[in-house]
Amino acid sequence: MTSQQRGILMAVFVTTLFSTFMGSALNLSITDISSEFSCGATTVTWVINIFTVVTAALSISIGHLGDITDRRRIFLVGIALFALTCIGCACSPNVYVMIAFRALQGAASAMILAVNIPVLINSFPPSRRGAMLGYSVTAVYVGLAIGPVVGGVLNATLGWRSIFFITGALLVISFLLAWKYIPRKQATAGAQQDPLGNTLSIAMIALLLVGLSLWSNGWWAKALAIIGIVLFPCFVIWELKCEHPTVQVRLFAHDAGYALSNIAALLNYGATFAISYTISLYLQNVLGLPTSVAGIVLISQPVIMAIVSPFAGRLSDRVAPYKLASLGMGIIAVGLFLLSTIDANTPVALIVGFLMLIGLGFGFFSSPNNNAVLSCVD
Repeated sequence: MTSQQRGILMAVFVTTLFSTFMGSALNLSITDISSEFSCGATTVTWVINIFTVVTAALSISIGHLGDITDRRRIFLVGIALFALTCIGCACSPNVYVMIAFRALQGAASAMILAVNIPVLINSFPPSRRGAMLGYSVTAVYVGLAIGPVVGGVLNATLGWRSIFFITGALLVISFLLAWKYIPRKQATAGAQQDPLGNTLSIAMIALLLVGLSLWSNGWWAKALAIIGIVLFPCFVIWELKCEHPTVQVRLFAHDAGYALSNIAALLNYGATFAISYTISLYLQNVLGLPTSVAGIVLISQPVIMAIVSPFAGRLSDRVAPYKLASLGMGIIAVGLFLLSTIDANTPVALIVGFLMLIGLGFGFFSSPNNNAVLSCVD
């Protein structure tokens, strides 16, 4: 690698690592945040949920913006905004202000995640795409791995606010790396935005996720989810008609590999996203473990992910990615079935074993599946 390639890899790695560290470290602090702000579980859950909703709703539009403008600028703004909102969350006087800052942090996360992989893989030849994706996924899992342990220790010693302060400070490093090494890109000649398509994509994702999250709160929540679903065919129809669409919808119909790999990712993360959050509550509230010990238990899954992902990424450059991704998905399914059998008397060692099995499956799924998706597009 050239010095610039190493700098770009490090910038993306550090940013991705600390972004995911923020999420995984916070899971063990939910109970303390709820206690300090005297709010119920339903309210404090939105500290997690709003971040995810905003990230998901904005990622498509920001990704498209990055394709036709300057990814470097978006990446730098995202890092800076993420760092500033960390300070805002740490200084929040109540849970509602904190939720507002977490929403802004979700926008910053969308800026980072929508452009970090394109920035990375465009700096290396196609023959090394799987390896670079492996490093990117490893950064995610290293962040997830150190999050519960470091977050649990910080929460127990310095309080949950210290997690935000430290993350914000460390993101300055990734900002400086990105500023120095990521090259500027000229805007694509003749590129045009798709305002209606962007609006429809943001609205349908946000309304669907908010409606599903608040489903039991009344008819209005169900109405939001239904409106989100109704907007989906409207979005597809518009994108098919639009001369410069945000999403090339036809690609899903013309390339089965692209469509099925994306559906596989949706199903995989939909099935597993809640593991860290729910198991952290189970370890603390059911088994009565302190946050520091719960963090050590939770680290077992992402550690295996971080070990396996670079190997699986490099392997996917030589072996059909769908075979590795299918193997990983099968292993995850077995791990989830085993995890569904736990109760108040399950030995901690057995829980660790189940989490490690799921981590093994994730390691074989993520990098190869991303490689399969990107192999279908220019």
